[in-house]
Amino acid sequence: MSHSNKLKLAILLLILGMAIFMRFAGLRIIPPGLYPDEAMNGNNALEVLKSGLPWYSGFKVFYPENNGREGLFINIQALMLKVLGNEPWALRVVSAIFGTLTVLALYFLAKELFAQKQEEKSIEPGEKQNNASDFLNHTSNLLPLLTTFFLATSYWHITFSRIGFRAISAPFFLTLAVWGLVRGLRTGSIPALIVGGLSFGLGFNTYISYRLTPLIIAIPIIIALKEWWKNKGNTERKCAPCAILLFLFFAFIAVLPLGLYYIKHPADFMGRAGQVSIFNTTSPIQAFFLSTAKTLGMFNIVGDCNWRHNYACWPELWPPVGLLFLLGIGISLRTFWKKNFIAKRSALLLLVWLVVTLLPAMLSGEGVPHALRTLLAVIPAAAFAAIGLKGVMNYTQDWLKLALANPKYNIYQGQLLRIGRELFILLIVFLVAIPVFTLKAYSQWGINPNTFDAFAGRYVLIGQYLNKLPQNLPKFVIVNELGVMVRGIPMPAQTIMFITDTFLPEDREKKNIHYLLPNELPQLGGINKGIIIPLETNSQMEAQLHDIFPGKTLRKDFLGALRI
Repeated sequence: MSHSNKLKLAILLLILGMAIFMRFAGLRIIPPGLYPDEAMNGNNALEVLKSGLPWYSGFKVFYPENNGREGLFINIQALMLKVLGNEPWALRVVSAIFGTLTVLALYFLAKELFAQKQEEKSIEPGEKQNNASDFLNHTSNLLPLLTTFFLATSYWHITFSRIGFRAISAPFFLTLAVWGLVRGLRTGSIPALIVGGLSFGLGFNTYISYRLTPLIIAIPIIIALKEWWKNKGNTERKCAPCAILLFLFFAFIAVLPLGLYYIKHPADFMGRAGQVSIFNTTSPIQAFFLSTAKTLGMFNIVGDCNWRHNYACWPELWPPVGLLFLLGIGISLRTFWKKNFIAKRSALLLLVWLVVTLLPAMLSGEGVPHALRTLLAVIPAAAFAAIGLKGVMNYTQDWLKLALANPKYNIYQGQLLRIGRELFILLIVFLVAIPVFTLKAYSQWGINPNTFDAFAGRYVLIGQYLNKLPQNLPKFVIVNELGVMVRGIPMPAQTIMFITDTFLPEDREKKNIHYLLPNELPQLGGINKGIIIPLETNSQMEAQLHDIFPGKTLRKDFLGALRI
């Protein structure tokens, strides 16, 4: 292995180490609480584990509760719960694994899209080599590593790599799918096409926004078919249609179980997407332009304001990275005026990838900008930021080389070499600043009270409180918060159900925990002993309970619970 390759391997391992640390460190405590959507996944996963022998017989391709969710991620969470136990972080560790694997997958994709043969520069006898300018020369070929670095240190991607939402698995499968297709079309590699096809098909089992990805996959397919047709008389050319058919065949196999489910249950196909569509608004055209403006602005101006997804409406990209992102888009657009086919192909793929993956938010009339619905866009965002930084490095490299080669500046050779070293140090400081900023921002977000509330931290405390009470003591949870109904109980109760493992009726009976709606409070009239705790306390609820138990003393306990 050459010195250059050893250096690249060392840098890659360092980046992967950062990615692992940022996605796994402190996962038990940050983010705090457990949002009901995460808990719903966990409760379905626990139900799978209790479904009988063999326990995996309960796996589903689709879980219809909570507006419907594809089952792949939840089934993997069930495996993790079986190993790690009934803990919130056990649900989130699956996201951390997918997030880390996406970083690695992106490196291989970026190599396929960007890697070029490095030109070896021969050094003439007696020629002095400058470490700083030589470094700039070599880093112009480090675009795959830069792309990987920007994803590894992305606050946007790290946040969802630590939350138990299934959407984090979508970028992994799409990245691996595009890698397999592009590599398979270039080299004819059957394993790459099989892996890519399976990944593409499995991706449909992740998140609803993934359904637009055929528009992305179509780009390398159309380009390959065009090139194949143009050179079809050349017997040495690889059979592009054969490779494409192989890729699509394995994609079809992977998506078939979910497709059959949708054929039998067509109403589940749209699910939540139909509810938030701009076509449900009074003015769809106006809503589209407003959503588009907000979505495009989320990278550099105002990001997602949901505290579960982001820190205080910050742009999804750190401002310096956001500027590189814009520069990278500009550089990519310029490639269409050049003759470099590889650069054009890569630029077109990334531009289409970005636009297509922003469409789910652009077509939404609710919660825009939305970092979760556009999570697939984090991949091209990292790539464009890397292209932008590479553009700055190339410009600096060219300027330094021209200055060193100009006889007029012979007397300034020392100063120019010093400038080269200083630019190198500046680059290192900038790259170090990115993960430092990300870690600081994420830590501040994790301890912010808004984050605690956004992840239903109170409900986790209620669940932990109920777990400490005697099993023979009747416990009544008043679900006085609105939400999608799940088997007769609003969604907010899912967090407490997961913490106490009382999603199933038989478990509630066993642990003496009962869930009541506000209109069911009169049922408590005959209770002589027990704990009553509402999801949210208020004076009206307390007054109603005192009316139900006239003459009895209701003592206040932890979190506003009333002890009879």
